[in-house]
Amino acid sequence: MRQYVLTDIPAKVLQDMEASLAEMGCQASIEHLFWLPVPQDMLSPLQKEHLDACGPYAMALETEGDSLRMELLVRARSKVRCDCIAYATDELALHMIHWLDGFAAGFGIQP
Repeated sequence: MRQYVLTDIPAKVLQDMEASLAEMGCQASIEHLFWLPVPQDMLSPLQKEHLDACGPYAMALETEGDSLRMELLVRARSKVRCDCIAYATDELALHMIHWLDGFAAGFGIQP
């Protein structure tokens, strides 16, 4: 699994991050798991074609211990298996990494 990981995050900061992600509507049904929406203009052609049937698309962000782990896999929220589920393009991966770095910086965490 391809991931981007931020480690050594103090417990209180991680709790505050989780609360912020929940306020943003990113909370999944599983504790400590969040769905980061993928911008529609950054979807692959196949994902755009499957948007109505398989979307919305998101990337998983998990908090565990002292870390944040973002999978670089674009998941279809409406289906478990489909050809449209794929690793993020380089452009999307970089965009999401920058987003997560900016989010973490708002809590005083530098990558």
